[in-house]
Amino acid sequence: MQAAMKISFKDRDKVISKSSWPFKLDNNLQNAVENFTRRTLMSELLQNDYDIFIRPISYLVDSVSNSVNIDKAKIIFHEGHSYNGLITSFITVKKSDVDEFGTLSSKFIESLSKPNSDNIAFSFNDNYQLIPRPWVWISKEKMVKMLQETTEFDFRAGEVRYYDKEYPFTANELRSQVGINLFAKNSKYSNQREFRIFYGGPNSKYKSLPVDAKLNYKFNLNGSEFPCGTLNQLGKLNLFKINESSLKSTNEKIE
Repeated sequence: MQAAMKISFKDRDKVISKSSWPFKLDNNLQNAVENFTRRTLMSELLQNDYDIFIRPISYLVDSVSNSVNIDKAKIIFHEGHSYNGLITSFITVKKSDVDEFGTLSSKFIESLSKPNSDNIAFSFNDNYQLIPRPWVWISKEKMVKMLQETTEFDFRAGEVRYYDKEYPFTANELRSQVGINLFAKNSKYSNQREFRIFYGGPNSKYKSLPVDAKLNYKFNLNGSEFPCGTLNQLGKLNLFKINESSLKSTNEKIE
């Protein structure tokens, strides 16, 4: 990709993308690219015609072949459009996290028990102190079924993809899959193993969660019963013996 690209999501199902190219047929391609980067892209950044802007911040210029390629780029949200959504995060549990007795390994529980702002097992209270979140155990099958039955708001769900240098989504994916850009995070967060649900969309045409004043929403779990509790209780949960018909039903909000 050599172009800068603006992406606008119109009427929920219609996407408009506009590309801006650094090519100018003059005698000094390097100067043309530098001028484009400094002036044209900055002026377009201030305009009001995008939800997402893929903005190159450096180019590789080959004056011999008269070609230009993007070296680095940033994905920029339009602040006036792109923040009507809400996110719920879960930690993905794998088979390797379960010991031979059916309980979560001590290593996995220990990783959840370390309070820091990057650990999604913790949140801040009103005094900005880190406190453990209450948890709810939901199997992949149940989660998929719940999401399939949800029709009252727009959402995208899936595991976050972590990257170091190479961004995991293409420009075509960004403009064809609404909200997919919110499922890419720097590899320094890879220990979060996050399964993310993004409610809403890139602008006000998308329906987000009807939350209360504290940004809480109470899900209707259709009478399903899920284990829930503290981190200490999570460490004692036997996944081999879970019988969902006999588990404690929770009416707590999943926040």
